Amino acid sequence: MAGARSSKNNIAETAPHVAVDSLRLLSVKELCELLSISRSKVYVEMADGRLRCIKLGGSTRFRLADVEAYLNGLAA
Repeated sequence: MAGARSSKNNIAETAPHVAVDSLRLLSVKELCELLSISRSKVYVEMADGRLRCIKLGGSTRFRLADVEAYLNGLAA
């Protein structure tokens, strides 16, 4: 088993220059909890183009960088 585990690619080894936090994707639920907003508010912000998302199959995910950009836009 140890051999199979060591043969897996580790993101930190293959892309050490990329911060792990920048690769983190949030689900709609996680984003709602993080920002203390409703699901419907998330979808309205997405539909209006203020909040960027990534579609993975049937899932919607948000990059932390996109969430930060959204928040910075609110402050302006």
